[in-house]
Amino acid sequence: MVDSDTQILDVHSHFSTEEGFVFQNPDDSDTFGEEFDLKSEAEMVEDLQAANVKPMLDFGFTATVEVDVAREKHDYFADMYAENPDAFLGLWVQLDPRHGDEAVAEFERCLTELDLGITGFTINGSTTNTPADDELHEPFYDLCLEHEAPVLINNGYSGLGAGQPGGGGHLVEPCHPKYVDRVAADHPELQIIVGRPGWPWQGETIATLLHKGNVVGNELHGWRPKYYPDELKYDIGRRLKNKIMFGGDYPLIDYETLRSDWESMDLSDEVLQKVYYDNAAEVLGQFGDL
Repeated sequence: MVDSDTQILDVHSHFSTEEGFVFQNPDDSDTFGEEFDLKSEAEMVEDLQAANVKPMLDFGFTATVEVDVAREKHDYFADMYAENPDAFLGLWVQLDPRHGDEAVAEFERCLTELDLGITGFTINGSTTNTPADDELHEPFYDLCLEHEAPVLINNGYSGLGAGQPGGGGHLVEPCHPKYVDRVAADHPELQIIVGRPGWPWQGETIATLLHKGNVVGNELHGWRPKYYPDELKYDIGRRLKNKIMFGGDYPLIDYETLRSDWESMDLSDEVLQKVYYDNAAEVLGQFGDL
């Protein structure tokens, strides 16, 4: 039996502090139907250490703000990381590609001037309705290749705007796995991780993970494991056992609940160890210290 205290490498979560919390717009939190108790930076670190989890963090909201605001947030995490380097894996940088050269320059600054731990670029196509294969993302991919950084492309249903009239203007379609497939084909040296389960395109997501060798993993944030599509549950311990990674979405879902769900699934200790640690370690270990 996998020890309940086994360390987890969480490939996608958020900040539980007021400065970094993903729902800077209060309307967005309606998706979860609850209020969240925000913490100080020290309390957040205590939370992570108590759960024995090291996360890659994502501000999320930086994909829709001016670049100077995103720059302040990146500096904020750089300070957090300097004080607690053992608490975090690093940062997924999310920027609005419509800001062009200014956004590209800020990503390059994150890669070359700031110590953020492992640093990668992430896209949620539903945020700005700009799919991953849009030419606006090409300069970011070029920087990832130049500086040996990973890419996280969010996939499947997005909670952004869920339940709001018109979905708050957010489209679901820009997170179709066909865009992951195209980016992977066009950039065979790019190391791509898929974010979230692929519903309502779960079969297509699995096909992309199997077909493209440079689609190196699938972290499953945003859903409790007990609600994963049956097609995904079937393949976690089979064809995808070397690619599935833990994604927590902390603090939106607590780690105790996630561990309980994972450990109630019909998975071998070997597969659960891969999900909790080994698969992420193999991929992210190429890009920095774990």
